[in-house]
Amino acid sequence: APDKSGVMIDDLLLEKVQPMVVEKITTVQPVIPVLIQKKDNPVIGLQVVAKGRGEAKKLTGLKFDFQGTTDLQAIKAVRVLSAGSNPKAGGGERFGETRRDGSGWVCEGAVNLVSGDNYFWVSVELNEGADLDGEVDARILTVKLDDGEVIKPDMASPEGSQRIGYAVRQCGDDGSK
Repeated sequence: APDKSGVMIDDLLLEKVQPMVVEKITTVQPVIPVLIQKKDNPVIGLQVVAKGRGEAKKLTGLKFDFQGTTDLQAIKAVRVLSAGSNPKAGGGERFGETRRDGSGWVCEGAVNLVSGDNYFWVSVELNEGADLDGEVDARILTVKLDDGEVIKPDMASPEGSQRIGYAVRQCGDDGSK
């Protein structure tokens, strides 16, 4: 800023410091195919809406299954991604370790929630021989917080499932951008 011109403050937020609470947990489903030869295919998303500016709550676990999937053997790997406040399907950093738990799956980790929207994505990698006529679907059963609270989403799985396709080209093939 020029001399004697003052100070400009951008994106100022004044609010009372209150303990963080989780207000809403819901699921979202992208409308994109699950592709063979693609490492991360988002199947279902989780939107966690938190409010408060006190000590951050942590999401420490997810329990989910693949009900509605035509062939569970088609799934080679399962990952959960933490995307922060970015709602874009499939973005983010790996959240914790994912393992089978009976008929479902569990992912345990620790991510601080921020006030506002927090997104997580259950992502799969398919086996090379997955049936192109198949479909993949998932549902989020429970969400666990660091204080031990276990919450069920408003809706375990939105309507619909995703078709299986084949990734003919990938970003970066032959020097593409």
